[in-house]
Amino acid sequence: MPESVESVTEDILKETRNIYISAQSLIRRLCDKFDEPPRDLIDMCEDIISSIGMIEVAVKRSLRK
Repeated sequence: MPESVESVTEDILKETRNIYISAQSLIRRLCDKFDEPPRDLIDMCEDIISSIGMIEVAVKRSLRK
């Protein structure tokens, strides 16, 4: 039986939320371990967090249509 668009979309949102949480956790761990955490890794995690926010908004918007 094929999955509905809504159920697939919900799965995508759950996965992106897990990545979001992992990126936040990595930032916290880097800040805890280093007096001056590697800025490039912090920037990368912040970019991931920002991108996931945009993905979530786009997915939720597409569901409303």
